Amino acid sequence: MSVSQRNTWHYSHEWMLGYRKYLSREVIASFDRGNVINGLLDDHSMNKLKKIWILRRILSDFPDQERKSEWKEHIFPFIIAQLKGRFHDEK
Repeated sequence: MSVSQRNTWHYSHEWMLGYRKYLSREVIASFDRGNVINGLLDDHSMNKLKKIWILRRILSDFPDQERKSEWKEHIFPFIIAQLKGRFHDEK
């Protein structure tokens, strides 16, 4: 599988961690929003709880208002979709 076909959010996240001390919270939030969060949510190699744990850690770097927005736009819908799938599969 070529690199362009892999879900590489974790490489972007590790890169950001290496440079975060040089960047503002706004820049980190923008980078994570554009390069990390969606890839993490689409990563099928890890369980849902681990995804949520990593997202909480990533969002701790966001300014307060942006953190609330990300929870509302990405994380809550993700959790709800996962729960709907779980309960739908049990029927």
